[in-house]
Amino acid sequence: MKTRIMLAIVVACLAFSTISAAEIKPAIAIMDFQPKGADASSASIVSDLFRDFIVSHNRFIVVDRASMQSILQEQNLQQELGCSSEECAVNLGKILGVTNIVIGTLGKLGNISIISARVVNIESAKIEWSRSAKVQDFSSIDVIINALVNDMINTIFGGAAQMPVTTVAPVQPAPVVQQPVQQQQPKPDSGGQNVIVIQQQGAPPAAPQPYAQQPAAQPRGQDLGFELELGLFPKQNFFTHWDYDGAEWGETTGDPGYFNFSFAFFMDLFYIGINRDVSTLKEGSTIFGESETSDYSFTLSTKNTLVFTDMILAARVPGHDSRGLVFIFWRSFSYVIDDDAYDPERYFGPGIGFQTQFGSPHKNNPADLPFGLLFQLGLRGAYMFFDTPDTFPTDYFGYGLGLRGNVGLGIILKGWGTYLMVSYRLNALISFHESYEAAFSMNNHYLVHGIAISIGTNFNMGAIN
Repeated sequence: MKTRIMLAIVVACLAFSTISAAEIKPAIAIMDFQPKGADASSASIVSDLFRDFIVSHNRFIVVDRASMQSILQEQNLQQELGCSSEECAVNLGKILGVTNIVIGTLGKLGNISIISARVVNIESAKIEWSRSAKVQDFSSIDVIINALVNDMINTIFGGAAQMPVTTVAPVQPAPVVQQPVQQQQPKPDSGGQNVIVIQQQGAPPAAPQPYAQQPAAQPRGQDLGFELELGLFPKQNFFTHWDYDGAEWGETTGDPGYFNFSFAFFMDLFYIGINRDVSTLKEGSTIFGESETSDYSFTLSTKNTLVFTDMILAARVPGHDSRGLVFIFWRSFSYVIDDDAYDPERYFGPGIGFQTQFGSPHKNNPADLPFGLLFQLGLRGAYMFFDTPDTFPTDYFGYGLGLRGNVGLGIILKGWGTYLMVSYRLNALISFHESYEAAFSMNNHYLVHGIAISIGTNFNMGAIN
């Protein structure tokens, strides 16, 4: 009888010790994953997901981050919370009193993120498990990390790890329907490290709510490039009015040949350019005039040329499909009679202006239609001083008001940044000057206006990615 009682006690003690041993869980700590080319917030998300998924398996005593911070702060080692070397992991594991410690990195290579994780055994100071996984879409990050955690448990602790039915989140876990996942066995890469390749079938499940993160926006290239425009075969009208000492001499009109050239360089908000408008009254052109007493006409025996030149420095306000310029400029005007007996009349001075453009020729967005409409509107004015030609009989002092306006509509070929523009343009100089040496004045007013046809390009190097 006594023998049976003793045997029962021994069996009960063995059973109790077996149950107790089965309930003993290994202690593990997850260190902060270190970013390598990735942003720190993404690395922090990966660390937290690793910790949450390991906790969800209920097979470990997991040291939470707050406890690790408190313990390391007492040891004045709080800066070591994000260590990623084996030696550092062993030292911290002994301080934290855990049997294993997880360390890792989140790298960035082009558009691909790479998660690398290792488990270090504190007692043996050896790496017991090491894996890497590539991430192309952060919306599937929970599936990838869950697969890594399952592989870690199967490799180190044995037994099939059970994938949690719900995705763990710090507040109110939300059920997540897992999509079928095809997981390949770890294969050594060229460096000997095992790599897990995750291939998804179907739409990936949503990331845990507290860590939901939109894919990072691709950085936009610097807004850098140049503009070039040439005016071709336009129809322009020429008008001039002058009087001498208050007595009107007459008015003339004509059809000049017209040429426009503009070139500019821009970099973000900075813009510098040159614009040159040339109107030529060719030799043999007929000029029609009107005076106080009669009408008249005559034929030019020499070529007459009017040249407006603007040097522009602007503040540029770029947008996705629009652009604005607010600028200061230096304008010069010359009226040249192609004959050695005459010197050109010249005016020069500073001015201010603006120009706006709707429908950008830039190829800033691949989703844009390849064709589009372009609208331009501009106005500028300059206060100009008169430079007396050497052949004038007396010296003059004077000033002029130079005006330029344009409004146009064009077609854009966005893929090449080119456009064809039909616009109405006006260039005017209203001048007043008086003689230093004589008691009379002379005023000349020039006006060139009409339809211009231009072709141009807006080559944005920053839009080429």
